[in-house]
Amino acid sequence: MKTKLFLLMMTMGLLSLFTGCKSKKAMADEGGDTPMPTVLPVMPQDEKVIVDEVGDTPTPTEQRTMPQGRLLRVEYSFQGMRMAPFRDFDLRRSADGSKSTFSFHHVGEVNIDGVPDSLFDAARRIIEEERMYEYASSYGLSPEIGQRMLDGYRWSFDAEFENNESISSSGRHVSPEGKGLNRMEELLSNAAKGYVESTLDR
Repeated sequence: MKTKLFLLMMTMGLLSLFTGCKSKKAMADEGGDTPMPTVLPVMPQDEKVIVDEVGDTPTPTEQRTMPQGRLLRVEYSFQGMRMAPFRDFDLRRSADGSKSTFSFHHVGEVNIDGVPDSLFDAARRIIEEERMYEYASSYGLSPEIGQRMLDGYRWSFDAEFENNESISSSGRHVSPEGKGLNRMEELLSNAAKGYVESTLDR
């Protein structure tokens, strides 16, 4: 009798142990109170800016070419949102070359008449060498990154040629690849500086 009772208790104990193990496994499989690993979003190592070119970006089968004819007008402006200075240049001449002006900001607005053709030629050369005629109409950041910007800048570039061809491009926080805008700004800034210094020397 004692032997049968002992065997019965052993059997019940084994069943209880087996049932408990199975319940824990089921809880784990069903996502019970077993802690699951936390998956954190991984940001790019350098949080690279996503460039969104909007407009008539040329396709491989529709490449823009350098406009022919003389350059008649160049306008370039740069505006920082907070600390960066404001720069604005306007270089233009008539189709027959009889009139030419160069306007820029130096304390106030300055207007120069009688600009040499060499300045227009230099600007045209930069446009061609840096392929600025391939610029998209506008550049900007993706909305997610743009909303996180604490400071930034905006710029615009326009050029017009005597055959009625033109280039127009602008951007916020993003610039085209290459050195075109930097070279153009350097050219026009140096020209403006030269005119200001020559005026002060008189």
